[in-house]
Amino acid sequence: MRNEKTRMMTRSAVVAGLYVALTMINPIGYGVFQFRISEIICLLPFWWPEYRFACLLGAFIANLFSPLGLIDVLTGCLVLVIAYWGIARISNKIVVIVLYSLLCGVLIGAELFAVFGSPFWINFFSVSASQFVVCLIGLYIICRLKL
Repeated sequence: MRNEKTRMMTRSAVVAGLYVALTMINPIGYGVFQFRISEIICLLPFWWPEYRFACLLGAFIANLFSPLGLIDVLTGCLVLVIAYWGIARISNKIVVIVLYSLLCGVLIGAELFAVFGSPFWINFFSVSASQFVVCLIGLYIICRLKL
């Protein structure tokens, strides 16, 4: 029992750290046109709910380094909380990534509108589209690896 807890904590730390590292090395991980490769990791809790906290922690830490700071931390964490405790109940994974991408588009699009005044619909479409592409790649990788 204790070994299993230690193993899960270690895996969670690796997942959170990997999310932060992949976000930090990605030059286009923030802004209106963002391809955040680390978002592939955020798909894990849709299959394995035990990684919810790890992904939330990773997003929290990574968004601390965002040019938008605290508002990005709050928005990013809100997206994940809604996704993991709402969207995750859906069994069709294509529907899950579509809804997750749209949720990101709405909330992050609104955040970018509020901060920069950039048109909401441009923000929404660019964030949703880039999120969907990254999630589709992630879904393919997860299915191919048979995780």
